[in-house]
Amino acid sequence: MRALRTLLFVAVAGAAVFAQGNAALYFQNQIQNYWRALNDPTTNGRVQQIWLDLVSYSGIMRPVIPAQQFNAGQSLPNGIVLLDLSIAGDPDENVTAFWLAHEYGHQVLGHPQLGATPWGQYIAMRAGTTNEDAADRWAARFMRAKGYDVEPALDFLCTVPSAPGDSHSTGPRRAANVARAFGGGATASCDEPDPDFDRPDPRPRPASACVTPAGSCPMVAPTPVGSSCYCATGYGPIGGISR
Repeated sequence: MRALRTLLFVAVAGAAVFAQGNAALYFQNQIQNYWRALNDPTTNGRVQQIWLDLVSYSGIMRPVIPAQQFNAGQSLPNGIVLLDLSIAGDPDENVTAFWLAHEYGHQVLGHPQLGATPWGQYIAMRAGTTNEDAADRWAARFMRAKGYDVEPALDFLCTVPSAPGDSHSTGPRRAANVARAFGGGATASCDEPDPDFDRPDPRPRPASACVTPAGSCPMVAPTPVGSSCYCATGYGPIGGISR
């Protein structure tokens, strides 16, 4: 339990449930990794180093808190990133790096804040797998920039099947797209590429909402994604980024 207490006091250390082809084997592995995280004194240092790399790469500092929900991790609207101890204790640190970077990428891209309002939830629902795919690509680019090995993460993704109503692409498609975003000749052992991955958008996509630290609001005029914007509140306008 000492390792768990150590994790709890680090301001570091994220969102949909996934399962592998053999669910029983998957949960057995996750439980083993959970106990490994609790008993391995190097777990906290591993997560801390990945967090430091994420802060350096993104220029954004978000707290990471240990959890165990059997969903790898979760990115919350309040800026907190949850990381399952079973992912923190995975035998390969590169798997930990990918999943933590995926959830951190959601924060950087402003995805969790969409869930803070009914309008934002509607936008997220209409996005399909877009947000999850974007977080995957962000994680891949982070791993390339910081010298992580993407192959273990690709092997992990190849085992993740699709599920009805899932906001993620299929495991093989995620692996293929992560490999392409990582570049450098990385390849997935499974291959189900997204045909629209490299297809240019013929027109700039207009933003649907302005995402701010206090929540989101609908755009009142057509605005390109990524532009500065603001939401009117009872305390005055709050600046944000259009999404």
